[in-house]
Amino acid sequence: MNKGSLIIFTAIIIIIFSILIGCQGKSPIENEVLEQKPIINEPIQEVNKEKDITSGEKKTEDASSEKPLESEKFTISYWLGEAGEKTTDYIISTLKDGKKVLAYDGGDIILTGFEDYDLMLNLVFAKKDGKWGLYDKTGIQIIDHVFDEIQNAEMPDGFKANGLVGVKAEGLWGAVDQSGTMIIKPEYEFIELNYYEEVEPFIKVKQREKYGYLTRKGKPLVDIKWDAAFMDVLNVPEDIIFVKEDGRWGGIRVQEGKAAEVDWDVQPFEEAKISFNNWKYEYQYDFYLRQIQNGEINISLCTIIFFNDYFSNNPSEIRSLPAYSLGQVPNWDELSKYIYEKATNVSYETGITEEQFDNLVKKYFGNINYTHKSSHYLTLEDGRYIPIGWSDHGGYIYELTSLEKDKTQDGKNKWKAAITGYYFNEMDGSPDEPVSNQSKNAQAVWEEMKKEDYKGLNHWQARDRLVWNNPDSILEPSRQWVIEFVVNNPMDDVYFTYLSCQ
Repeated sequence: MNKGSLIIFTAIIIIIFSILIGCQGKSPIENEVLEQKPIINEPIQEVNKEKDITSGEKKTEDASSEKPLESEKFTISYWLGEAGEKTTDYIISTLKDGKKVLAYDGGDIILTGFEDYDLMLNLVFAKKDGKWGLYDKTGIQIIDHVFDEIQNAEMPDGFKANGLVGVKAEGLWGAVDQSGTMIIKPEYEFIELNYYEEVEPFIKVKQREKYGYLTRKGKPLVDIKWDAAFMDVLNVPEDIIFVKEDGRWGGIRVQEGKAAEVDWDVQPFEEAKISFNNWKYEYQYDFYLRQIQNGEINISLCTIIFFNDYFSNNPSEIRSLPAYSLGQVPNWDELSKYIYEKATNVSYETGITEEQFDNLVKKYFGNINYTHKSSHYLTLEDGRYIPIGWSDHGGYIYELTSLEKDKTQDGKNKWKAAITGYYFNEMDGSPDEPVSNQSKNAQAVWEEMKKEDYKGLNHWQARDRLVWNNPDSILEPSRQWVIEFVVNNPMDDVYFTYLSCQ
């Protein structure tokens, strides 16, 4: 396959993959948001390569003569450019003690005594006590057993990737090359290794919820400060990295290995914005396409999951929403409590200012009339609202049951949704709390978890699955809301401005 064909083929694969995961909203790695941690406590160091370490058990005749319980044969293929294809057959045998032996098919043993193996071109990852280490094929250890996970991908054409391999240590990602050299230290929440360097020559990384790019030698290229970042290799032949900040898109040109300043006049195609956007909520992508762009009112599974994820991640948004009719002003006590709960980064002692209060009212209720004063929940002192104190316990899962669309008087799209909430106590789902002491809804979930469909899920994950699996068939509904609202910032940090709530 020549270079041009390779670029087109790979770009199509990338775009198709992006579209397929669009409904999911986040990549598998990104679904787990990790706190920033320091690099592993002890530096990753190369081991003395003169030392032969094969899990503490050297390759012996006993290991090769012991009859395995089972064996698995497999083939690894690499494309080496002008050198052509390199294919090697291996066999992994499992011994009575559960340890495994890696050998060439019909040939010598490579390593023995480990829990699992993963092959590189000339090196081998071996797993011991749940951690991955790196060896050469003579049994000499290259890197100690410090990795929790590895990304040693197979390309769409079936060849093993002959490039960087992702490694995860202490919850953060880095990469080693085919010689075992640590090219990128494990200090990123996410790392995107595109194995076709001719197509996308740079590496996207994520740190503290922001994105940037590195060179393939691990050197900084684009600062890690953007809300989203991507390369549109199908539509843009130049090396341009598109970035987003506060809802604004621009492009960074890369020439001779150096990145220019962002050009806010360089814009990605609309389809690319949608495909590569950093969506905040599960299935927000689907909600944007179906409801916002196409105006659909039929409810898909993705739409149900989006609403549950939105309200679950903003727990006070609907459970504390005051009941009020269209064109009316909410009850002052309930409104003030709601606004304080929606405030972020505030302390109990200092509360929020009148200005902060006004901004939040406008964000979530639009232009309504009210007078600043104390309420049942807040005391107004010297221009600041100080909470008196209250407590909301437990939580809900939220089922979207109907959706309608209309227009406001000024022509904006207005939505009307019916939501059913299923309540769970604070200790529901805790393995330390006897099931008999948990709520009826919690006990129903425990029973549901015995089914095959729920295998491997914890109690909270099982609840979320029930949202799109007829929850009213096994759970008792606790509250129901009918809300009218306008959707704001649907591609970014989406939020609703409420017009009524019953």
